[in-house]
Amino acid sequence: MFINSIRAFEGIVSEFVHLPSEAFEQSVFGCYDYDPFAAFLEFPVHMVRQNSNQLIATAFELVDSGVTDPVLIQVDPELIPPRTVYNGPFSQLG
Repeated sequence: MFINSIRAFEGIVSEFVHLPSEAFEQSVFGCYDYDPFAAFLEFPVHMVRQNSNQLIATAFELVDSGVTDPVLIQVDPELIPPRTVYNGPFSQLG
């Protein structure tokens, strides 16, 4: 099951608490957003997190370079494997 946002994911998880853990044995979950608490769920969740640091750096590079024509730039998101806590610039803060 792929969930498109953290809000929808939270809604689904609130319903999952009523199910036995066996209900998730043959399931794979993914979410296009990141929530560090997902590492503590009874089932593994693959998460995709926007690379906001690179997005901001790229935006400033474009502004500083004076580009005025439309430009398409793709900044790849980060895949957060199940049962891990994101290791980012502020991860040591919790």
